[in-house]
Amino acid sequence: MTADAFVAAAGGNGDEPATPDVYEQRAFGFWLYLMSDAIIFSLLFATYAVMARNNVGGPTGNMTVKQEATSISTKPLPVGTAEHTIRFAPNRSQPMAAPTMSAMESMAPTS
Repeated sequence: MTADAFVAAAGGNGDEPATPDVYEQRAFGFWLYLMSDAIIFSLLFATYAVMARNNVGGPTGNMTVKQEATSISTKPLPVGTAEHTIRFAPNRSQPMAAPTMSAMESMAPTS
């Protein structure tokens, strides 16, 4: 919307453009997103609670997934994430790198 449209919507005289309260709009958008996430995850957990024991004679999770292989392949993920966070965390005593630096140069370990 242009400033003229805000003035017309607010019924102003045109001297001062009316602007929406951006912080209230952002707060409303944040809470809308948060509540939609809560609804989606509650539906996900409710579906799991109902379907966990009711398989209607079909295969269960233990029949379709090898838990040992899954746990072995999953363990490196959080370890790698923690290592990456520790290794490439910005050094607070130095200023940030220039934004023109390439991604590979910014990932190089510093000595």
